[in-house]
Amino acid sequence: MSEACCNNEEKKESKKIGKAEKVDIPIEGVHCADCALNIERSIGHLSGVLETEVNYVMGLATILYDPLRIDLLQIKKTIQKPGYIVKESFYEKGISIWKEKRPFIFMGLCGSFLLLSYITSYLSGFSERLSLFLVLLSLIIGGYPIFKSAAKTLLIPDLNVDTLVSVASMAAIYVGAYKEAATVIFILLFGEFLEKITINKTKKAISSLIQLTPKVALVKTDKGELLLPVEQVKVGDTVIVKPGERIPVDGYLVKGSGFVNQSIITGESMPVEKGPEDKTYSGTINESGSFEMKVSQVGEDTKLSHIKRLILEAQSDKAPIQRQVDRYSRYFIPLIFLIALIGYIATGNLIIGITILIVACPCSLVLGTPTAVVASMGKA
Repeated sequence: MSEACCNNEEKKESKKIGKAEKVDIPIEGVHCADCALNIERSIGHLSGVLETEVNYVMGLATILYDPLRIDLLQIKKTIQKPGYIVKESFYEKGISIWKEKRPFIFMGLCGSFLLLSYITSYLSGFSERLSLFLVLLSLIIGGYPIFKSAAKTLLIPDLNVDTLVSVASMAAIYVGAYKEAATVIFILLFGEFLEKITINKTKKAISSLIQLTPKVALVKTDKGELLLPVEQVKVGDTVIVKPGERIPVDGYLVKGSGFVNQSIITGESMPVEKGPEDKTYSGTINESGSFEMKVSQVGEDTKLSHIKRLILEAQSDKAPIQRQVDRYSRYFIPLIFLIALIGYIATGNLIIGITILIVACPCSLVLGTPTAVVASMGKA
């Protein structure tokens, strides 16, 4: 009954934070129903995994998970930990590596060829053709993901930063400003690369916070001390916490004392001395001393779980300034096109119109705010 409640809570939470993804993972070494059940239990304990079903006949695990809370790589590592093998073809491995490294590859090649084109144009002994060839390579490689994204957006139809950069760079190419066009493309790729790094760091920070809760607790019972999964600990139970252990649940001391590092909850840099009737929190560390505590909150009711839930909700919900920027950006790009057109008509000079488009790229208004919000959340 309690497991069903937990699953329902996770499903509700997943609806708040983002769209869940479903994946089929082929596994070697699944010989019987017990093996399948073992894998299901291992994966099911991961925070962010919503549903798991393992077919031992087909050797296939079907997993529904929230990508904002857990990475697919972490799920695969959990499957492999007991000795099972995740089957991945050479093609799948290649695709996975390519998706992970793609932003860096496009940005790196685009920037490298652009830099070489500048160097060869300033140094004597190199022909202009070589410089032109290098800058064209930079345009083709760097422009491919941007032009592709812009084309997809126009099919919706809609306008975004990629549309603005594409039009600006193509107009610059039309008048022969190849290096300027390549520079604009490189700046956008570099900005998106920094944004990806920031988001990945934030995901790791959130993931590490989620993993702070211990998996087991030492519970004092009539039959003696029992090491139980933290999901089986109930309000009113007595939990024993030894030196160096992370506290598994919220509660208050009933016997003994200790110095508890509760910086993840309160921000205090120094350990706090705890005695009888003092409150303790899940995820904090008992640095010295040994004590018994009466459980007052478990599972999703603990202070750490509240913090995790708030972070996940903040990750999915946009800040007021971010919603305002999104609202402005919807009109910003069409307005830039209109201003550029007016500039061209008023002066009769195409360079003026192109200059307006290039000055507006890569639109820090659109890229900067989400990155700043995500970075501050990860830092917090």
